[in-house]
Amino acid sequence: MAEVGGIFSNTVFSYLETECGLFQWLYPELSYLGMNMWKMTKEYYDHANFRIHCREMLKCPLIQFTKSEYQTHQVRNFRITP
Repeated sequence: MAEVGGIFSNTVFSYLETECGLFQWLYPELSYLGMNMWKMTKEYYDHANFRIHCREMLKCPLIQFTKSEYQTHQVRNFRITP
């Protein structure tokens, strides 16, 4: 763990105390535009191509979860990016 707690540290610790695992998906804005992306607002990402990209990103991990012995109890989204 990092020395300085993140902004969601209370939430993360509550999951860890109940022995729940956490999985973090890739950052869709980074994988869509690459490392040299410009700072953009939600409106810039509000188009069909970006939504398709996000859906495609979810397919592989969701298929792996459904085929594994893990049980998914909750999908959580922390809305701090577009």
